[in-house]
Amino acid sequence: MIKKAAACIAVAIVIFVLFVATPPRPAVALPERAADDLLRDLRFGRVASAFERLPPNGFAEGTRVRERKYRLRWWWLYGREQEAPDTIALEYHVIRGWVPVPSPLRITVKKTPNGWRSVDFDAAY
Repeated sequence: MIKKAAACIAVAIVIFVLFVATPPRPAVALPERAADDLLRDLRFGRVASAFERLPPNGFAEGTRVRERKYRLRWWWLYGREQEAPDTIALEYHVIRGWVPVPSPLRITVKKTPNGWRSVDFDAAY
């Protein structure tokens, strides 16, 4: 009986973390902050605002529709690749919708005079 109650509590905590809480924010000066801002907009359903952060060619045309259909719930940084001295590709694993199966997402950020800026977005759905 106690094991069953503990399992139920553990499941409730996981559900809370994945669907109610959001990941902690990276420091402002880090490249991850630009990606995090975009991910938070997607998490809260602000798809238009999220893609305003990208240049017009920074995402595929059908991406807006898929982002609305498969809403982002949680993410974590999986990898980081330096593509150029001022460009970094950030690989995330994300949880979408109500099924906790991770899928990959890649956001490329570029250093500008005003800080880091997201320039490319690619996700698997």
